[in-house]
Amino acid sequence: MQKAWLPNHIALTGFLGRTLGPDYEIALYDLTEPAAAIVAIANGHVTQRTLGAPLPPLLGQWLDEPRDEQPEEWIQLADMTATGKLLRTSARVITDEARRRAGLLSISFDDSRYRDLSERILRLRHPDSFVDSHFVSQALEDVSAAGEMPPRPSPASGRGLAADILARARAELNEEPGRLRHRERLKWVGGLDARGFFGVKGAVGLLAEELGCSPATVYRYLSAVRAAG
Repeated sequence: MQKAWLPNHIALTGFLGRTLGPDYEIALYDLTEPAAAIVAIANGHVTQRTLGAPLPPLLGQWLDEPRDEQPEEWIQLADMTATGKLLRTSARVITDEARRRAGLLSISFDDSRYRDLSERILRLRHPDSFVDSHFVSQALEDVSAAGEMPPRPSPASGRGLAADILARARAELNEEPGRLRHRERLKWVGGLDARGFFGVKGAVGLLAEELGCSPATVYRYLSAVRAAG
């Protein structure tokens, strides 16, 4: 079957790779085949993926969700490669003439050398303990099991503080958190984020227990709230 959308997007993949440079991997997936796989890729050295590589779990999770709860694009998701490298991945669904899902274009940015340089500069001006407690190194380590954007860093820490914030927010609800509908959950997560809840170590795990979902789902809620804000 002829795929009218495919040639232009293959060309776009190469163009974006040349324009953005070697720290950006551009991958095009064909969703019309039984096993969605890469049909074009630029700067594959970033993840070591090649033509024919399957859709990564992070993006597969989004595509498996109900369409009415799912955006057509995702911006700046935290993604972990098989070698443990943290990337910032954005993706957009491609539709065909009949408005059916046909492909997926993803851009994965390896910002590790920029983060390393930033921390080295900060350590020239601040004690190491200040950098460790105020910036994102620990948050980036915590995200490996969740596959989502890490919470904004905060000097606050301690499971007790997270539990206290959560208890106050729960007391303001008219029903059990686990019974909230999707939009209500997003609104509640946004309120918790405004209170600095996600800057406290252990917060995501606590909220996952409260909602009866996985930490990865909590990170998806948080990513959606921040993208909308």
